[in-house]
Amino acid sequence: MGKKIEELNAKWWYRLIKVIYVGLFVLALLLVVIGAFSKYGPKFDAQKTYVSCNNGTNINPKDYGVNLYSEFIWTDDDKKLNFACLSNKDIGEIAKTAYPNTYNDLSDEEIGKRVRERNFDFYKKVALDQKTYKLIPAYTERDWSKTFGFSFIIVLLVTFIFEGTRRLFYYVSLGKWFPKE
Repeated sequence: MGKKIEELNAKWWYRLIKVIYVGLFVLALLLVVIGAFSKYGPKFDAQKTYVSCNNGTNINPKDYGVNLYSEFIWTDDDKKLNFACLSNKDIGEIAKTAYPNTYNDLSDEEIGKRVRERNFDFYKKVALDQKTYKLIPAYTERDWSKTFGFSFIIVLLVTFIFEGTRRLFYYVSLGKWFPKE
């Protein structure tokens, strides 16, 4: 076994190992930075997210039993929010259409008020033709100091690990931790 790096450079397998080593090092650094950007990136904020109804009112989804974890809304929750954004008159019209013999002598406004007060799952029984609201999502800000701090510390750690691996390879193959060129 040789005692200098130039003797290793003459071997094809050593050059291949160097290419693989550099490739893995760059890949590790990229993964660290991507990980930091995703970990400390903007997050969905359910507390500040609200629903803007087509009639101009804004409602909190939690007030209607809708817990949001992202911008995705389940079908049942979508129906709840559509129902919540309807006026009493609109609910009355829908109820009269769905149950024509039940509400003959009441106004649409009164029917809608009664349906809301009873708080039964009326929204599950009727299908609305159109969406009556728009979800206004809110996100937290990216924490840049944590992103850069985490990236910097992990990049240093990865660099030390790779340098330690390189020095160990030199010690095993050349018998020295810091061989001369």
